[in-house]
This record gives sequence, structure tokens and C-alpha cells, in this order.
Amino acid sequence: MAEFTLTPSQDRAIHCIDKNVAVSAGAGSGKTRVLVQRFLYILGLGLRHPSDTVLPREILAVTFTRKAAAEMRDRIRGEIEKNCKESPEETQRTYWQQQLKDLTHAQIGTIHGLCSSLLRANPVESDLDPAFVVLEERDHNDFLVTEVRNRLRRLLHEQNQAAALLCDEYGSRSLQEQTLSLLQKGFS
Repeated sequence: MAEFTLTPSQDRAIHCIDKNVAVSAGAGSGKTRVLVQRFLYILGLGLRHPSDTVLPREILAVTFTRKAAAEMRDRIRGEIEKNCKESPEETQRTYWQQQLKDLTHAQIGTIHGLCSSLLRANPVESDLDPAFVVLEERDHNDFLVTEVRNRLRRLLHEQNQAAALLCDEYGSRSLQEQTLSLLQKGFS
């Protein structure tokens, strides 16, 4: 990875290992780069003190998008592969080769992926079918339209007085559109 100058905040995020760290910044500010360097820094601690060895599977790296997670994994893999080739001592190369092998078990993913795996691992406690699917953003609007329509139909079928009055006042189509608009504003 090309050398870059760290800001004091970035340096703290990379080298602070006695607590969990959340990296939050605007697009293009180097979040992924900092997280990659933090990951590598933690893995590299075992070279100095073998008792401090941490395997990739023991690090949880969470981001918001699949693209960022894939980029993070690719960059980490590239840096570890580079360390495997360029480390001056055989013991260091062997160390990085073990880290590379374990990288397939690393928990690098999205917040949605992490939450999904926790819920699937605990279906009884979460009271969810472990075969549930996470709603993709592109399907969000279709889901809302369908649910608003179905909920209004159920309320009218149950002869809910408030729903009937609102339909009389605004019409069912307009009521659905206004409800959908309010819900969409709430998710923005």
C-alpha cells in the first residue's frame, strides 16, 4: 500500500488497541484505508510478541456497504501477500502465511451481514425464521407500497372506524399515497 500521511485521529484509530474503535468520516476521506491499516497493525502485533498473536478470525470489521467490505478484504489480502513475499526473515514470512490462510475466516462485512448472522445464530431468542432475507434497498419502496395497501385493506376488512373515516375523507388511493409519503420521509 502506498505511504500516506496520517492525521492524528487516523493514527489513534489505527494504533489504539485497548478498546473498540468506530471510524466515521465523509466519502473519500480514507476510512477504508485506516481500517485496513488497523487490521494489519493488530495482526502484526504477534511478530513483536508471539503472545499477542491475533488471527484474522478474531477481528470483527464492520462497514456499511458490501463494496467497502470487499475492498477492505482485498486490500488486507494484498498487504498480507506482500508481507509474505517481502518479509526479510523466514519466521516472518511463515507468520504472514498463517495470517493469509486464516483470512478466509475473517469477519469483514456489513452491519446488515453481522446482524443477520447474529439473528440466524439465535433464532429462538430472536423469534425469527432463520431463513429470513434482508430487504435490499432497491426493493424497499415496493415493500412499503405493498404493506401500506395490505394494512389499509385489513383495517377496512376489520371495520376499523378511523381507517374508514380517513378513506371517506381522502379516498383510499390518496390515503395510501400520503401514508407512503410519510413513511418514506421517516426513512430518509
